[in-house]
Amino acid sequence: MLSARSSKNRDSRTQRLLRSDELALLSMPFRLLIGLLCVGMIAPAVYGGWASVDYSQTERRIQSEVVRVLLAAQRYLQAGSGGETMDVSLAGGTFTDVEYVIFGDSPGGPYSRAVRYRLSSGQEEVMTARNPSVPLSSQSGGSLVLLEGIYSIRLECVDGQSVILTPVH
Repeated sequence: MLSARSSKNRDSRTQRLLRSDELALLSMPFRLLIGLLCVGMIAPAVYGGWASVDYSQTERRIQSEVVRVLLAAQRYLQAGSGGETMDVSLAGGTFTDVEYVIFGDSPGGPYSRAVRYRLSSGQEEVMTARNPSVPLSSQSGGSLVLLEGIYSIRLECVDGQSVILTPVH
């Protein structure tokens, strides 16, 4: 009799374990759905934060490169002549692209003393050199338009009044 009872108890325990395993299997898709919903709610916030940080870092890098060019142009304008070839990196970020960087304008044009740039999902920004303000133009007499990338640029003050920018190939 003792063995019949223990066999019956063992069968009932096995039945309960099988039922709980079946319930666990049925609840697994529900748990996965809850997990995916949580990740789906968190991911846009994380992406937005990363994109914002990437945009500001890319903007700082572009501004730094523009300032390097403007400072060199100021040096040669103050000297009245001279020039140099410098490498300029206009690289975008992970989420941010550099749409364009425009140096100067035609002589006497409205943007002849400015550098304009635009990053993806942003507005056009304008930077100028002060004390002295530097008129910039390309060798053809217009503005120098550069897209995202790495460039070698020749800066040269030939007339003592403006700085000519020429891309070196």
